[in-house]
Amino acid sequence: MSELYHPRHLSPALWSIAVIVAIALHVGGVGLAFVSKQPDDEPDLGAPAIEIGIELAAPKLEPTDLPVGPDTEAAAPSPAMVEQKAVIEKTDLPKATPTETDDPDRVVKADRAI
Repeated sequence: MSELYHPRHLSPALWSIAVIVAIALHVGGVGLAFVSKQPDDEPDLGAPAIEIGIELAAPKLEPTDLPVGPDTEAAAPSPAMVEQKAVIEKTDLPKATPTETDDPDRVVKADRAI
């Protein structure tokens, strides 16, 4: 394994430069935090609050300007119509006569009990 992996040893000067840059970044971040801190002379008002009012039921109002619908049609009187009577006429249609064969495909019983 030692033949495949040959790490390059970094010089101590490069490590010291990296440590100085890291310390400078940390000091700069802490300084920025102190500068952006809010002043203490403002009174503490607590967390911002919001009041939400919920009405669980809609108010009862009289319906106005309703469209024509099935309820209004049922309530309206219908116009008078002429009464129609069905006229039954007797027609002469041909009647089928039963035929009896010696070898029927189906056997049907003439007497039906329901």
